[in-house]
Amino acid sequence: MTLRALDELFGVKSPRHHAQIRRSGRLLPEGLGLNINIPAFTAGASPTLRFIDTRIGVATAYAPAFYQRLSDSPLAVAFGVNVPAPGISLAAGGTTLPTGTVIPLDSGERSEGNVIAQGGFVTVSPVQGVPEANPTYTAWLKRRADR
Repeated sequence: MTLRALDELFGVKSPRHHAQIRRSGRLLPEGLGLNINIPAFTAGASPTLRFIDTRIGVATAYAPAFYQRLSDSPLAVAFGVNVPAPGISLAAGGTTLPTGTVIPLDSGERSEGNVIAQGGFVTVSPVQGVPEANPTYTAWLKRRADR
């Protein structure tokens, strides 16, 4: 499945692309990566899976939430923290907290998590990662730290 992804996304089978890879030594521009999720499939069914471009979206289905009483947090109670003391727990997206605040859900059609939940698609999300921060942030930190 991974080789099929490379073939379909980059046309790696073409001689022209092989030459580009040999010259540059890379499939993607520097700092760009792909997060690819392959759903479970039965043997022989991989050719029927469709690729879909997605975005990472909400990275987690849970968010930190303050509770006046941790005993009001279903997750805290499930893990044995059933006390009336205040504290921070996690709440699932869509949860309405005792304050009335609703933890948001990621409703994006092309959000990776939502497409994965539908099933039947190989999700491909571009990610950008560099080993250092933007020079502006680096300069800011240098000014703050080098006092």
